[in-house]
Amino acid sequence: MRREALWDRLYLSGIDGRAAELARENGLGLEIAAFCYAPNLEDRTVVDAVRRDMAGVERFWFHAPFAELAPCAIDPLVRQAADMARDLGVRQLVIHGGFVPQVYFPEWYVEQSVLFWREFLRQLPPDMTIALENVMEPQPRLLVEIARQVDDPRLGL
Repeated sequence: MRREALWDRLYLSGIDGRAAELARENGLGLEIAAFCYAPNLEDRTVVDAVRRDMAGVERFWFHAPFAELAPCAIDPLVRQAADMARDLGVRQLVIHGGFVPQVYFPEWYVEQSVLFWREFLRQLPPDMTIALENVMEPQPRLLVEIARQVDDPRLGL
């Protein structure tokens, strides 16, 4: 792959305080990570700071909350993450799969996740993409199986 083609696929994580500045200076994308902590979804000062960071950057991924918040959870804030991304004009979201070892049986986790993602994707605009990110899954096959069964090009890994 040519360097130019790769450059257009690079994103800096907003966890670093200089990420937005560096993304602007180098023509890179930016991963908005301010909402990894779910209460920030409702904090206007955080939302305003994110909007300032987005100025002058052209490409984004929105990282949804992952601390105590997972697609299989009952908490509806995971759905609000997509609304926040849409409000910010971001069409790509990173969402953790939410597997918790010693709590979920892998088969149940896959089954429930497939049901969740099919419903969740129906509510999203057709141009919105989700990337499932692994954290505690013991192996990639769980997320691969979820993506295979959901069978929607907007859900990737």
